Amino acid sequence: MAATGVICSSFGVWVNNMTNPATTMTISNPGRSFKIVGFDVYDSNQPTADVTVRKNSGAGNIAARITTGVNGWNQGLLADQAPLTGTVADTEFSSTDDLYIEFVASGDINAILIRMVANPSQPLEIVQT
Repeated sequence: MAATGVICSSFGVWVNNMTNPATTMTISNPGRSFKIVGFDVYDSNQPTADVTVRKNSGAGNIAARITTGVNGWNQGLLADQAPLTGTVADTEFSSTDDLYIEFVASGDINAILIRMVANPSQPLEIVQT
């Protein structure tokens, strides 16, 4: 009996020490299509934080965001998760789309981790012997 699954490579972007006041950062895409599957922000005690990931610039649709206080590791929302009003397509980046990160907080943020997988995934046939 054969089953079909998918295989894809996963990778992440780790950003250390984003400093207050408001900061923006562009991470250039080396030519790979991908989808954001997770977004986490770390700080020991940040009463207010707004970290947003977009495609290409501040005018792009929101791909992921966290707007709450941060104490330890906090998971941000992806575009299609309430209360955000985006779609899954907002988390999918073409090989020419760059990551654009906006940061506003009452202090510094220690770390941001954006987890991604190659998109599209490739089919993988699994055969039981």
